[in-house]
Amino acid sequence: MFLLFIFLSLATPSISEPDDVIIQVLYKPKDCKDIGQHGDVMHVQYLGRFFDSKQTFDSSYRRNNVPFYYTLGVGGVIEGYQIGTKNMCINERRRLIVPSKYAYGKTGTGW
Repeated sequence: MFLLFIFLSLATPSISEPDDVIIQVLYKPKDCKDIGQHGDVMHVQYLGRFFDSKQTFDSSYRRNNVPFYYTLGVGGVIEGYQIGTKNMCINERRRLIVPSKYAYGKTGTGW
C-alpha cells in the first residue's frame, strides 16, 4: 500500500506536447525500501491540470483529501499514471506531464 503525491499536467493537442510521459521527482525520501511494483495498490493524492492553461480539471484535494486508489499494472487508470508511478517510493512526490496519447486521447474522451 502506497501513499503518493502526484501533480499531473495533461498536455493538449493545441500545443506542442511531449512524446512520452515526463516524470519530475519533487521529493524522494532518503529511506526508500518499498517501491511501487506491478500488483501493488497505490493510494495517490493528485492535482490534475491542463498543461497549456494550467486550469485544474480534477483533484483529490477537492474531494476532502480522499486519495485515489488503483492497482499498478492492471489498468483502471490512465496509462500515464501507470508509467509515472512505477518504482515510486512511499511519500514520494512527482510531477507527471502526460501527453494525450497516455491520458484521455486527442479529443479528451479516452478514445
